[in-house]
Amino acid sequence: MNKILILSGCSRGLGLELKDKYLSEGYKVIGIDKIKAKNSPNFTFIERNLIDISKDKKMLKELIKFIRKEIPTKCKKIVLINNAALQVIKPIEKITFKELENSFFVNVFAPIFLIQSLIDDLKTKNGQIINILSIHTKLTKKYFSSYSSSKSAMESITKSLSLELAEKNIRVIGISPAALETSMLMRGFNKNPKKLSQLKSYHPVNEIGQIKKLSNFIHSISENEDMFLSGTIFDYSGAIQHVLHDPL
Repeated sequence: MNKILILSGCSRGLGLELKDKYLSEGYKVIGIDKIKAKNSPNFTFIERNLIDISKDKKMLKELIKFIRKEIPTKCKKIVLINNAALQVIKPIEKITFKELENSFFVNVFAPIFLIQSLIDDLKTKNGQIINILSIHTKLTKKYFSSYSSSKSAMESITKSLSLELAEKNIRVIGISPAALETSMLMRGFNKNPKKLSQLKSYHPVNEIGQIKKLSNFIHSISENEDMFLSGTIFDYSGAIQHVLHDPL
């Protein structure tokens, strides 16, 4: 295999869809998640909690060593997708220090340390970094302070690293999705399908994001070799970013 995807958060939702998409397109996929997944042809699973690798330098080094063993010598391209996320939804008065800390460990520190540790590999293997951000970097709601602040930090890091890593020929891109139709989201509407219809109606395109379509879009970006895209933050929100809600 001469193309490698390193993917955090590979076991469900968008991550699972990305894993399957890249495998179908001839990539070898190295997946990292705390939720167990089975190895399969061209898929290597590494069971790790991103909180742990953010806090433990030795554990991070062991992870990187394992990843490097899985990268073939003939590899010509590495795509790193930082997809794993931790979402805490609570009033500010009830957020604990540990919850806030863990949000930043998963959503900010782990991506930074993965990028930092793999720079030499990315530099020599036509490297691309794609950070999965969120609409909450621009538009948010009550009780999302922990999640929105950590994702906003990651958006700033995406922009900064696009400048810093350009000289190493490493492209850095962000994707900011709005609501996505994951199994987790859909379970929340099992008892109230009308609310799902209402959520869809809030979006000008009258639907929420489909993870299969988003994974296809992300793959198409990684196949486009144009370095001029570096630093781009793609808005994947069904135009909801441009809706003005007021009392009139």
